[in-house]
Amino acid sequence: MVKVVVLKLRTEGTQQDFAVNLEIANNGEYPFAQVLGTLPKSLEVDTHHDNWQNAYRDLDIQRRFGTPQAGRTSKDPQQCSISATELKNSMKQWFDHPQFSRVRETIYRELNRSDEIRLLIQTEDSKLRQLPWHLFFDSFLDLYRQAEIALSSSEYYKPNISSANKRSRIRILAILGDRTGIDLEADIKELRNLPDNPEIVFLAEPQRPQLDDYLRDETGWDILFFAGHSSSDKEVKTGYINLNQTTKLQISELKYGLVRALERGLQLAIFNSCDGLGLAQELAELHIPQIIVMREPVPDKVAQAFLKYFLQDFSRSKPLYLAVREARERLTALESDTPNASWLPVIYQLPNKLPPTWGDLCPKISNSPHQETTQSPPTKPSPKPATTSQQDNINKKSPVQPPINTATPKTTASQPLNTKNLTDYIKSLPKTKEYPVYQVFGVICSFYQYEIATPPEILPLCLPEYSSAAVQKVVDIAINHELKNLVLASVQGRFQRLQVIDNVTLQKAIAIYPPKSAEKYLTTAIPALAPTQEIHQRWISHCLRGLATNGEDNLVLKILQDYPDKISALQPQENSSEWPVWIKMYAALRQKHPEDSKIRSKHLGLISRYGTEEQKRSVIEETKSWLLKHPQERVLQRLYLALVAQSGSQQQQQQAIAQTTTWLQNNYSSLQNALPQDKTIRDELIPLLQKFINLALDNYPQNRDIYQILFKTFGWFRDYLNEKHCDLLATFIVHHPLNIPITDWVQFINAANILRDFHNDFKQAQKTYLQVLNAAKSQTSKPGVSQEIKRIIRYTQLNYARLLIIQPAPKPDEALQYLKDVIADNPKHGLAHLYIAQCYQLKGANFAAKVREYYQKAIELDREKNGYFWYEFGCFYRYIFKNSAQARNCFDESLKQKPNLGAYVELADLEAGSNNFSRARELLQQGCNLERLIRREKYQWRQLTPRIQNIETRINNHFKK
Repeated sequence: MVKVVVLKLRTEGTQQDFAVNLEIANNGEYPFAQVLGTLPKSLEVDTHHDNWQNAYRDLDIQRRFGTPQAGRTSKDPQQCSISATELKNSMKQWFDHPQFSRVRETIYRELNRSDEIRLLIQTEDSKLRQLPWHLFFDSFLDLYRQAEIALSSSEYYKPNISSANKRSRIRILAILGDRTGIDLEADIKELRNLPDNPEIVFLAEPQRPQLDDYLRDETGWDILFFAGHSSSDKEVKTGYINLNQTTKLQISELKYGLVRALERGLQLAIFNSCDGLGLAQELAELHIPQIIVMREPVPDKVAQAFLKYFLQDFSRSKPLYLAVREARERLTALESDTPNASWLPVIYQLPNKLPPTWGDLCPKISNSPHQETTQSPPTKPSPKPATTSQQDNINKKSPVQPPINTATPKTTASQPLNTKNLTDYIKSLPKTKEYPVYQVFGVICSFYQYEIATPPEILPLCLPEYSSAAVQKVVDIAINHELKNLVLASVQGRFQRLQVIDNVTLQKAIAIYPPKSAEKYLTTAIPALAPTQEIHQRWISHCLRGLATNGEDNLVLKILQDYPDKISALQPQENSSEWPVWIKMYAALRQKHPEDSKIRSKHLGLISRYGTEEQKRSVIEETKSWLLKHPQERVLQRLYLALVAQSGSQQQQQQAIAQTTTWLQNNYSSLQNALPQDKTIRDELIPLLQKFINLALDNYPQNRDIYQILFKTFGWFRDYLNEKHCDLLATFIVHHPLNIPITDWVQFINAANILRDFHNDFKQAQKTYLQVLNAAKSQTSKPGVSQEIKRIIRYTQLNYARLLIIQPAPKPDEALQYLKDVIADNPKHGLAHLYIAQCYQLKGANFAAKVREYYQKAIELDREKNGYFWYEFGCFYRYIFKNSAQARNCFDESLKQKPNLGAYVELADLEAGSNNFSRARELLQQGCNLERLIRREKYQWRQLTPRIQNIETRINNHFKK
C-alpha cells in the first residue's frame, strides 16, 4: 500500500522550537493519523551543515555550477569527510531528540515495512530546505526500504491542466544550456536510450524567445529536462540557469511559458545541474507537480550517473520516488572520488499531485522506433532546434525492458491462477503425513512475511510432527511441482534459501494460515538448533534480525529472554561475517525501545567489537545524548567510554571526559556512601571509573585541565579502585607539578601513602612529602596564611612520620618531632597519639610505660572506632610485651568495634596455641568469610595468607589424630 507522510515544520515568533504537524494518509485519501509535536532548533545541525557546505564547495571538482570557473583552489577532502560525518551524526541525534518522540513513534507505529512511502518535508524555512533530510531519517530509511523523502511547499493549489490533452507518446523538451567545461553527451545518450518511443526535442543553447516558443507548444510536454550550468541564491528562493554562454535567466522570467506547458500536461521537471534548490522553489511556486534537482554543485560524472540510473528504473515502471532513491543510493559507489554524491538528488513535489509513473505519462505506448523531432511547434514557426547527432533520429532503437512477470502459480501449465483461485489453490495443497506440502509452504510464508528466507534444513525443525523424510520429499519434489509458482529457491553462499515468489502470493497465503505462526515455528525450532551447524547459526541470526526490523521486536525480546543460553551458543564465531546482522537486529530493537539500557548496552558492545568506524562514531554521538538524559546508567556509560577511547575522534573524547566529569562531580558523595553497602554499584562504578581514568590519562597533557578530575577521582574512590588504576593515578599525581590550587595538595600526600604502604617506595614517598611540606611552609611567610595551608602541613607531617616509623631504618626521634607539632595544633588527634606510641615502642623496653600511655590515649581519642587502634595495641602486648592475656583482650575489643581479619587471625593463633582448636577454626572461618572491599583489606589478606594457611594446617593436623 502507498502511504503519504507529510511533516510540516514552521517557526512561531521567537520560539526556539519548530512546531511540527505530522499527517499520514493512504495515497489519494484524507489523513488517518495526525500528530502535533515540536522539534528543538539545533545549533549543532546548523553549524555542521554550514561547515560541510563550505568544505564541499571548496573541493576541486569540475561541476555544473553557475558561471564556469577555472583554477579553483583545492582544499583537503578529508575536511569534507569530517564535516559530513559530524553533520550526519548531528542529524541522526536530532531525529532521536525526546521532544520529537511522539512524532517519531507515530511514524513507526502507523507505517509498515512493506508500504511504499512518500515522505514530504513541508517548510518555508530556507535553512531547513537546504538540509539533507535523508540523514535525519537515516534509521527510518534503513528499515523502510520503499520510502523516499521530498521537499514540498506549504502553499499550493490545483493548477488548471487541460484534460483533453491526450498524447499518443511521451514528449520531452530537453534544454541543453551552456556546456562550457562540462560534458552533456552522456545526458543526451541516456535520453536517447529511453524505451517506448518518446518524442524528444533537444534545444542546444537556445535563445530566450526560442525557448519560450517551445514551452508554449500546443501539443504540450510531459517532461522538461535541463542540463548545463545553474545556481541559486543564498536563501535558495531564486534559481538561475545559464541558457547559453551569454544569457543567464531567472526561472521567474520563463513564468508564462512554463504556465502554458503546465496547463498542457507538464508533469515532471528534471534539472540535472548544480545548486538547484532555488530552481525547485520557483518551479514549485508555479505549481509544477514533480521536480528533481541537485541540492548542491554537482560533479559532472555524478550528474551523468544519476540520470542514467534514474531513467533506467523510472522507464521500467518503478515508482518515481523509488527510482530516485535507488539512483541516489547507487551514487555512493562514486563517493571515493566525489564525496557525498548520494546527498545531492532532491525531489520537490506539489502535495496534491500524485507522482506519475512512466506508463501514466503515456498510456498508449507506440511500437514504432524511437524518434527525435527537430520540427518547430505547430503554432508558430521557429528556428530548427539543435541536435547533437541527426543521424540517430530514426535508426537508433533502444532495447525495451520487458514488463516484470509476477509469476502467478498455475494449476496446469496452461491455466494461470488469478487472485481468487490462488487462495483456493493454496488451500488445496497436499496436507498428508507423507507429503505435507501445505504445512511446509506455511512455514516458508510465516517467516517470509518478515523477509526471512527459510533454508530446507530448518523446515524439519519447525515441523517435528512430520518425519524428516516427508519434509525432505516436499523440498525435493514439490518445490518444482506444486510449489513451483509459489516458492522461489535461491542460493546464498553455500546454502539454499526458500522464499515466497511475490508479494501478492505472500499476502494471500498469510491470510490463510493461523496468526502468529512464525512465533510457533520459531519456538519449536530453537531448542533443536545446533551451535555446531553453520546454517543454524546463520538462520537464527537472520531470523531475529528480520523479526526485529519488521515490527516483531517484542517477540525477539521474548526469545532472547526465554532462550538466553541457546541464543548465546548460536551466536557467530568471533571472526564471522554474520555479526553485522546482529548489529542491525539490536539497532532495530533500540529504535523501538529507546529507553531500554540493556538493549543499548548490547548494541553498543556489538558495534565496539564488530562495527565499522562510521558506526562506532555514530553510536558514540547517539549514546552521548542518551546518557545526558540517563546519567545513572553506569554499565552503558562504561561501554561508551571504552568505545570513545577506542574509536572516538579527539572532539568526542573531550566531550566524553567533560560529560563524565560533570556526572562524577554531581554524584560522588552519594556514590561514596553507597559503595560499601551496594555490590551492584561497586560492580558497575569501578569498571566505569577505570575506563574513564584510561581515557583521561590518554588525553593528558593535550588537555591539562584534566588533572583536576583525576585528582578528585583519586581522592574520592582510591580505596575501591583496582590496584592498577589506583597506582596509575598515584604515579600521575606524585609526578605532577605543585603549581595547582592548594586544596588539591592533599592528594599528593594520599598518593605518596599508596607508594609507601603498598609498594615500599619510601624514596619517592619521602620526596613527595618533603616537596609538599617545604612548599606549604613557604606559604606561611606570607600574610593571611589560610587554615588550608596549616591543615596541609599537619597532614603531611603526620604521614611523613609514619614513613619514618615503618621504613627499613626507622627514625623514631625525627618522627616524634613531626608528631609533636601535630598534637600541639590538635591535642585530640588520635592517630598522632598512636604513631607516638609506636615511636616509643621502637625506642625500646625502657619506654614501655610511654607506649601504653599513648596507646590508651589514642584509643580514647579514636573517632573512627574501626578496630585498628585496639589491634595495634594487641600486637604490642603480644609481640613486644609478651602478654598473651592482655593481647587477647585487645583483639576482642578490636572485633567489638569492627570485625577485621587481623584480629581474627591473631585470636585464632592464640587459641590454637592453647589447644582450643575448635574455637581457633571458628575464628579463622569468621575472618576468612569477611568481605574484602577496599585495597587495604585485600592487601592485608595477601600478607596474612601464609599465617592463615599455617594455622589451618595445625588445626587439620589436630583433628586428623
